[in-house]
Amino acid sequence: MTDDNRDALPLQDEDRLPWLEAVDDYAGEDVISTGKLIGFALAALVAGSFARTREVAKLMGEKEFRILFHQGAEHSIHITLIGERTLQIAVFNGQIKPGMIQVLSKELAVQLEVILAAAANRQPSDDEPKLGKDFTNQVKDQLDSLFGNL
Repeated sequence: MTDDNRDALPLQDEDRLPWLEAVDDYAGEDVISTGKLIGFALAALVAGSFARTREVAKLMGEKEFRILFHQGAEHSIHITLIGERTLQIAVFNGQIKPGMIQVLSKELAVQLEVILAAAANRQPSDDEPKLGKDFTNQVKDQLDSLFGNL
């Protein structure tokens, strides 16, 4: 760890994209690493921030703001809405120019919109696994076992 990062948490590669992993990957694990907890917290907080900013946009007569940027002394975050419900998040340090992140994020957003649109319009094949007839009850039972009957 360099002096520039002495206060930062040491993240390993497996900690960097935890929100892309399935929750089932953690079944049976007693401990989730600090990096994964930070990733989950970051994803939740960014989603909340974006939702609040959407309300500000409505007050100003806009449907939404598609890009948010928060600049800190040492780290910044660039958030882009892709489609109607996907957020692209870029966290970067002060050595990277925000304009570069904006350009690269815009290019990536265009590519991801095409991929997400294709996935949304794709028809399932007969070979793909389907949810069982009792899926809803199984999920309800699992949630009740975790959180009690709410």
